[in-house]
Amino acid sequence: MITLSYFLLISYVFIIAFIVGKLNFFKSKVISKKVIISLLLFKLFAGIFYIFINKYYVNGGDIFMYFKDANIIFEQLYSQPINYFKLVFYPNNIEKPLELKGPIYEMGFWQDTGSYMLVRFNALVRLISLNNIYINGVFAAFFSFIGSFLIAKVFEKHLKANKIVLYSIFISPSLLFWTSGIHKEFISVFALGLILYNFFKFFEKKKLAVHFFGFIIGVILFFFTRNYMLLALIPSLMSWVLYKTIKIKYKKAVYISLVLLIAFMSYQKIPSYNKTGFEVVIEKRKQFENLKQGNTSIELDKIKPNFISLMMNSPKALFNTIMRPHFGEVENIYLLLFSLESFFISILLLVSIFYFPKLSFAESNMIVFMLLYSFSLLLIIGWIVPNIGAIVRYRSIALILLIPSLIFIVSKNDFLKKFK
Repeated sequence: MITLSYFLLISYVFIIAFIVGKLNFFKSKVISKKVIISLLLFKLFAGIFYIFINKYYVNGGDIFMYFKDANIIFEQLYSQPINYFKLVFYPNNIEKPLELKGPIYEMGFWQDTGSYMLVRFNALVRLISLNNIYINGVFAAFFSFIGSFLIAKVFEKHLKANKIVLYSIFISPSLLFWTSGIHKEFISVFALGLILYNFFKFFEKKKLAVHFFGFIIGVILFFFTRNYMLLALIPSLMSWVLYKTIKIKYKKAVYISLVLLIAFMSYQKIPSYNKTGFEVVIEKRKQFENLKQGNTSIELDKIKPNFISLMMNSPKALFNTIMRPHFGEVENIYLLLFSLESFFISILLLVSIFYFPKLSFAESNMIVFMLLYSFSLLLIIGWIVPNIGAIVRYRSIALILLIPSLIFIVSKNDFLKKFK
């Protein structure tokens, strides 16, 4: 059975590569089909490598707990098949149905909606994986690849991005590693890709029903997996809608969107919390601080649940999410790799300041859209997460837009144009 499961693993890799090679959707005017398949294989192997690292070097982790809960659901197929479908598709974190109390009692993530999304995913793939977690990793990486490819299509169509910009979406080390594993990041990338690709397709006014459906699926996945990442996307989406429908300058639309969001976060109670958005930020920080995660914990400055306090804390929040870990904090190869990434991003940010004015009107609007989301998310992460190890994973969903955007700006350098 073990040998068969690994044969199946290899077969799935070839089948997925074959499908991507044949479908016209996975087509680019900038990147050849061979390179696209190579990027796909990088992604799939990264999904396998992520599990291997967690199994043999981290000695466990949440991904194996998700898999364990999924197996509890899968076992229901042998005794009460209907329970399997209820546990996979019914809402969780509600009063336990009588017939499901047994398996729910055995599981650990029923009360956590975001984590239970990973349990659902594993339970579905368990149907075709012969209990081989590496197969689950391959499918997680494939969905992440789809999300990354959708984002690449947005950059290609709306910015005429070059190969280097598009490659950075797939093979930047942090993105390749963190967004390929069986964790919330792969769902987040898939959801973000669905949202952005279908959102911009709306304005072409073709196949509206199809793109509306794709957009809604992305929003639902984002909302139930990482709702604060969806919140960070609202200013970008809202400002673009205002820009396109009311026909005002985009920068003015950004200003209006931010004012509306700040007012909403200051005064509107969030139904599931019965607190304002800024009060929820404080609560989320307390939850993270109570976890006391490992030896990469950091001390965060005190904040209050209001706009002024959060803005005063913003420079420190961005420093933590962009420039840390820095070289002075390197204690192992893990931190060294991510400190190099932080250094690279810092250099890109600095250089991009000088070349942003070289962007055309249309290019600058699209780049501001991307940066607005990236920095909104980096701020939220910096406000609530007191652990460098967690920060470098969570920020990957911001970097998937930030890194290619900065590379696009820097590529306006005349020397780099000739080099390219």
